[in-house]
Amino acid sequence: MEGLFVDSIPRVLLARILVQLYIIPQRLVNDSRFNLIDILANGLQRYGHTSNLNGLFKFCLHQAMESTGNAGDATWWWKDLATHHLNDWERLDLAYSKDQSEPVNLHIQIMAEEARKGAIHIKYGHEVAMTRDNRLFYQYHGRAVRIDSVLGSTMDFLRGIHDAQGTTMEALDQLVHSRLDQFMEDHNALLRQQENMRQASSDYILMGALMRRYDDLQPEWQLYLRDYISSDNGKLWRILAELNSDRLETKITSDQAMADIRGEGVLNDQGQPVEPSTSSRAFRPIYLFYCNRDMVAESVNSLEGGTETQAPNENPTESGITLADYVLDDDRGYVYENPEDDKTCKVCGIDEIVEDLNNMYYCDSCNLGVHQLCEDPPIADFEVELDPWYCRECSRLKGIPLPRPNHLNDMALLPVKRSGDSSFFDPKRRRDGEGQ
Repeated sequence: MEGLFVDSIPRVLLARILVQLYIIPQRLVNDSRFNLIDILANGLQRYGHTSNLNGLFKFCLHQAMESTGNAGDATWWWKDLATHHLNDWERLDLAYSKDQSEPVNLHIQIMAEEARKGAIHIKYGHEVAMTRDNRLFYQYHGRAVRIDSVLGSTMDFLRGIHDAQGTTMEALDQLVHSRLDQFMEDHNALLRQQENMRQASSDYILMGALMRRYDDLQPEWQLYLRDYISSDNGKLWRILAELNSDRLETKITSDQAMADIRGEGVLNDQGQPVEPSTSSRAFRPIYLFYCNRDMVAESVNSLEGGTETQAPNENPTESGITLADYVLDDDRGYVYENPEDDKTCKVCGIDEIVEDLNNMYYCDSCNLGVHQLCEDPPIADFEVELDPWYCRECSRLKGIPLPRPNHLNDMALLPVKRSGDSSFFDPKRRRDGEGQ
């Protein structure tokens, strides 16, 4: 993410990535000791002024593990990869050390415009991906055929023709043998790599895409998320835009999401063209998030009390696993604690909450709701005890400063974005369930 600063990304989008794209395991998110705001605050203090988004993710995972008593657990990790050219997608390094478990995610940085056109719904595991390596295999009517086999059969055929005509094929023979030598070199290099490394055998499904506006003078971000709440087969996506009142969360088809991510038209299941949306043409993908389908199935199945791992979908080209609980359980349970109040956040216009992670707080002056993570800085946990509590806008009008906890060390505030106004810190509070 060279040249782009982490703290330019809206915190609510970072929070979504952390808990909904399996940066932090669901079992840790469900732990009562897990505090997303504290973890994200610490991460932004260290990485906010850098372009190291992967460093932020690793730091937040480490903090989550330490805070929940899981320090030292090395089984949850991902590979951070980069693509510069279209053909890089065929050569993504899925190797990992033999003393490691298989990666749960692939995080793929899109480093150039050309590379985005190679985005796919499924990144196949090693057994499938190796057969798509054009250095070793030739694709014939959908079937992978080894290059040496193709060359050998071709030479036998041509040799028969030349023998019948009494001619020689010395130049062609040298050319083919040169290509065979290259094949054996590539094949042996792969074997040597496999001696000390394992290759990821699972398939990875595209779960999210972090998009950024081209115009550096007007930084704006969007997060595309595959939606297993509204669609069991994952054929719907949600777009979370930069948080302001005139942009709401939108839902699109999976084909539309892929067209937006690639920046070019794609064909849907009926063979009809789907073009990138007008609004998406101003954005480019920065990070694509692929999740290990087998491990995601196991983690969600354990939450549901199951004992068997779900088998991969027989037709994984599109949907992958069908997991209604892929996101946080509370993400689909909308809680409106006071029906007389406005049920949507006055900043982002969305009524969705994540209990104990991104609650809705209600102002005792304007009676409007606002999410914890929607304003800068977000709400500290201690503010739930304040009565009355005022949103930032109303606090400014009333000349009320930011409230402080009894012990400053207990405060959970995120750093102010460098591009914003840092001269004022505004509080907010979640209204309790007694209909105040």
